[in-house]
Amino acid sequence: EGELRGGMTALALFDGESAAGWLELVMPTWQVKDGVIEGSCKDAAYICRTERHFEDDYDVRMDAKLVAEHPGPVFFALCPAYDGKDGHYTFGLLRGMLQFQENVGPDEDREVANVSPANLKQTFDAKGWNTFELRFRGKDVIALVNGEEVAREARAPGRRGTSRQRT
Repeated sequence: EGELRGGMTALALFDGESAAGWLELVMPTWQVKDGVIEGSCKDAAYICRTERHFEDDYDVRMDAKLVAEHPGPVFFALCPAYDGKDGHYTFGLLRGMLQFQENVGPDEDREVANVSPANLKQTFDAKGWNTFELRFRGKDVIALVNGEEVAREARAPGRRGTSRQRT
């Protein structure tokens, strides 16, 4: 935590030791282990999200890596919400592609970008640590992986955000 450029403040959402400040982070799907939140999500999609809500301009960032492969879609994502559980952006790895989408309702998704990691300037290894980031700035939402912009989307008026993470 601390002050950043432009008067913004960095806020750590995870203390590295406990599930304090997180919702839906329950065993055995989720556990805090060796300073990270680790998820075992082989049979379905599971969500853990922060208790704290965010609005206006903010960044949401997570460091993630694929620990083990299994049959079925491999997916982990950063999901800042703007109206609770249903309306949110999703940015992460799905079936080997970097996917950025808007989830506008319980059963309605809109793809913003679907990018092959091979198209990135930097080498991307899903089994190594990667930084996934969504930046909310004015009218834009910007998706980055390891500091490289992957996609940019116009933010609809009136959208507010809450930080949420899903793996």
